[in-house]
Amino acid sequence: MIFPVSPWVGHPARRVYLDNAATSFPKPPEVAREMLRCLTEAGGNPGRGAYAESQEASAIVARCRRAVARLVGAPDPSSIVFTHNCTESLNLVIHGILHPGQANHLICTVMDHNSVLRPMHELRHRGLAEISVVPADGTQGRIDPEAVAGAIRPHTRLVAICHASNVTGTIQPTGPIIRAAHARNVPVLV
Repeated sequence: MIFPVSPWVGHPARRVYLDNAATSFPKPPEVAREMLRCLTEAGGNPGRGAYAESQEASAIVARCRRAVARLVGAPDPSSIVFTHNCTESLNLVIHGILHPGQANHLICTVMDHNSVLRPMHELRHRGLAEISVVPADGTQGRIDPEAVAGAIRPHTRLVAICHASNVTGTIQPTGPIIRAAHARNVPVLV
């Protein structure tokens, strides 16, 4: 017999949703109110015209970029890019880091999410990149930072590391991995 598994735990009056990595729910009331306001009042596409609704939409996006830049310490809000979801963002980075016509080497780990592993394996299959998949230890699923550092080559374009596994909950030692990659001028995708 299969029992449905609920992402909710706790007493009905004080339930906690545990699947926010997949879908943030419930949304804060402020989010629902602002989404409804934008859907019913703003209505324009940002950056697409001089009419009032487009200008308002552009102002909303600019405010959001400034807020996110402050949150993550980005020096320039124009460097903030909004995508539909994390999978799209990861694909944008993974495909965008390649140097066409040159050797491309990417590093990921066995603990990475499919949204990283699948595009990397597809790039290898298409002959566009070499991929090194760093193993985890057999007990806790932890990645050894030295193993990642040892996988870096002169043509390594990217190291991808999942900070916290959505499957096991294992938290990876991203600090040492980032330092090792940055010491070799390799960007890191966390």
